[in-house]
Amino acid sequence: FNGFDLITRSVKGFLDGSQEVTASEFRAFVRSLNLQEISPGLQGVGFAKLRSGRNEQDSAMPLFRAPPQMYEAASAGVLRTHAPIMFMEPLEANRNSIGFDIFTVERARAAAELAGETGDLVATEKISLVQDASAAPVAGFVLYLAVYRGLSRLEAPGAPGAPKALSGWVDVPFRLADVLQPIAASLPPGLQLVFFEK
Repeated sequence: FNGFDLITRSVKGFLDGSQEVTASEFRAFVRSLNLQEISPGLQGVGFAKLRSGRNEQDSAMPLFRAPPQMYEAASAGVLRTHAPIMFMEPLEANRNSIGFDIFTVERARAAAELAGETGDLVATEKISLVQDASAAPVAGFVLYLAVYRGLSRLEAPGAPGAPKALSGWVDVPFRLADVLQPIAASLPPGLQLVFFEK
């Protein structure tokens, strides 16, 4: 899973260093990472933006531009905190995830909130990915890494004196079977890979 960590932190660095990011710019950056070479089995890499109520143009948050139709599932106008997925690449395999509010899934919200509080890379418990909504249920997971604005030095968000302006999360979904299959295929004859959920 080291490749997942590398990719997630690379995307965070890209977002941290950008004042504005368009869908095409995000796509170009993710394509440059050669996902399947570094982390085979990865479903995609995306960004979910924290939004609070009708505060859609909060100047304290960076503006991540996406076509208007990408917000249709984000419950705009409802006075609550939500976190729609704005970008997810490769788009062809993840189109139905765009606009999905990760806060509507309890396990996803819990992992994202923990990532926001700690600054750590946090994985959900087992969930069904929105990409698999029309298929038979399979074991999926999502990694979240928080993106902040206003951190002027390399400090954890909870460190004394460190400002904490949460902008959103790098969102990295994967299916367990897709990740384990290449590992299992490389095992010598007679050995089996068994995974236990704690």
